[in-house]
Amino acid sequence: MHEIALNWLEQRAVWGQADARKRIKEALGPASRSGMAYRWGVAVATGSRCEDWLQVVSRLACDSKPSKARSCDTLVEDIQAWLERIRSGSLLSLADATVSNAVAAAIPTLHKRLCDEELESVCKSLYTLHQESIERSDASDPLYLLLGAELGWHLHLLLNSEDSRPPLSPKLTQNSQRAMAQWCQHLDDSVPRAVEGGNQVRLVLASLIRCKKLGLVHGLDAEQKASWKAAGAKVAHWVMALSGYRGLSAFSEADANAVQDDSAVDGLLDQAIKFDREQLANAKISAVGKAPKGAGLSWEVSLPESMLHDPVSKLSVMMPQWTARRSRMHVDYHAEQVRWELFGGKHPMLSGSIESSLTIEDKVQRSIGSWQEVCEYSDDDVHYLEVEQDWTGGAVLQRQFMLIREDRCVFFSDAILPKDPDESLGEIRYHCRLPVAELNTVEVDQEIREFVFVKGNRRAMGIPLAATEWKMGPSLFDLSLSSDQHLVLTGAGRDRVYVPLWFDFSQRRFSRKRTWRQLTVADQLKILDHSQAVGYRVQMGSEQWLVYRSLYGQRTRTVLGKHLMADFYCARFDAGDGSFEELITVDDNDE
Repeated sequence: MHEIALNWLEQRAVWGQADARKRIKEALGPASRSGMAYRWGVAVATGSRCEDWLQVVSRLACDSKPSKARSCDTLVEDIQAWLERIRSGSLLSLADATVSNAVAAAIPTLHKRLCDEELESVCKSLYTLHQESIERSDASDPLYLLLGAELGWHLHLLLNSEDSRPPLSPKLTQNSQRAMAQWCQHLDDSVPRAVEGGNQVRLVLASLIRCKKLGLVHGLDAEQKASWKAAGAKVAHWVMALSGYRGLSAFSEADANAVQDDSAVDGLLDQAIKFDREQLANAKISAVGKAPKGAGLSWEVSLPESMLHDPVSKLSVMMPQWTARRSRMHVDYHAEQVRWELFGGKHPMLSGSIESSLTIEDKVQRSIGSWQEVCEYSDDDVHYLEVEQDWTGGAVLQRQFMLIREDRCVFFSDAILPKDPDESLGEIRYHCRLPVAELNTVEVDQEIREFVFVKGNRRAMGIPLAATEWKMGPSLFDLSLSSDQHLVLTGAGRDRVYVPLWFDFSQRRFSRKRTWRQLTVADQLKILDHSQAVGYRVQMGSEQWLVYRSLYGQRTRTVLGKHLMADFYCARFDAGDGSFEELITVDDNDE
């Protein structure tokens, strides 16, 4: 450690040279403009605009003069406060890891503001972060990439001028290259960990890009370079799928002004395209809301798949097509509560955690397990995801998300079932809260159990399928709006309860006459109880849909004249000739 510390101070003379200060700027090229390369993804991860002192540090890193509005007279104090915080033992975030790279890159300019003691303290702290990351040897951890590979390489650049022969710090060089190679070679683990939660994946992509531009990737062998490109392509696809109107990102509170560094010309999204230009070039244009209206087939076939799902990170993106003008949804089920974002065009209608509560025989139950994937399916008609979670009381909560692509409809449901199919749960009461996104107004009809999302004009309509249509009639199911802007969906029953919700995003159907009905389900001429199987018909003008769900067993049953043997079924229904156009059939035995 003494040798490393001594070298930091000996480098002052080298850092004072113009070439040292411009080294990173020239390597990054256009991405160095105003230091944006060191701010990529930070606003999305933190949910707000980058702090003023980071704005200054990132500019200094790229030999760019800070603006007068952000001269930051307390820069040294801010850096020391940040260092003290990360030394305190609290869990280091990926955003902090990005900041550490910006500080390291800024040293050739920043050192003039630091006395010897301050400079040594900053450099030793950065070196310790790198060493601790290397020693943990968790090769799939995103921190291993940002601190083991990228930060190590920044320290290597600080200690080695262009003409250093031999290198002053061969260990830093070797550690950085090995960390990069190992992270990229563990794609099955490293990419899901980068993607988990959705709001930090841009930081990982930014690090992969900077490492390439700064020369770290150039030192890898051919196989390692191929692994880097494969990792970058996978991460870039996720970044693009999670990106929306004006460069906003899923599961982040950062507004469009805060993410300008990501969406700018030569910004992160433009850099992401380089990993797979054939598919991502048009995807980026579509995602941020600049796709040409009425784009033809050649445009559509150039785009990636419109559903991404990673069962390891437990994250899914479902789009009818790659455009910010259509309804889409993001589902994150890696934590105890599922986070859901449901869009009606460019803006979210629902956004936040789905809060569920359950009582069985008047006893409050709680979740006792993580969410697990039950079924995933995607084709030209629908995107479908089903997950489940164990609860106390011998219950399991199964949750369905379905996007009907052409029809612009979304189906959401919760089913409360006994974990042992032959057991009885008794009396069940279920309560679910869905968070309405900010700047939306929800209008709840006074007579009919339906609601409308309004943002300027009507954006979406929702129907609680299990509830009776008219509020004057009794119903075990209901839908209401809470004072804190949550849609509250409730249901009750015995042994098994199914609580479905239907959303329609097609504005041309809003003025049509509409209705919905719970249907009779029969098995060998016997009408089944709602705890065994349920069926629903939704009608919007002349357009109709059938939804069927088996809650117990999988036998041949009849609903609306259709004979079914399935766990879940949805179809368009033509009342004229009584025909069904199948959208999806899910069997218990489906893989």
